Amino acid sequence: MLSGESFNEFLKDLSNLGSAIVDIAAHNTHCAINIMQNNIDSYKLFDYFLVLVVKRRKESEDSLNIIKALLKLGVP
Repeated sequence: MLSGESFNEFLKDLSNLGSAIVDIAAHNTHCAINIMQNNIDSYKLFDYFLVLVVKRRKESEDSLNIIKALLKLGVP
């Protein structure tokens, strides 16, 4: 378990692993995406991104913003 601020170091460590499942808590998502924006192509360390979408309005808007941010990073 890491804080959002530790995500940059985690990205470096992740590149040395054969496989991993990474769960980023909702409150750390924006921090993680900001760090990935500063590390070009870091999203390529991940095979898949799973974004939880629920019916409530705020959570749905948050999910949509996460998807838009991932698209800006270059995630297909």
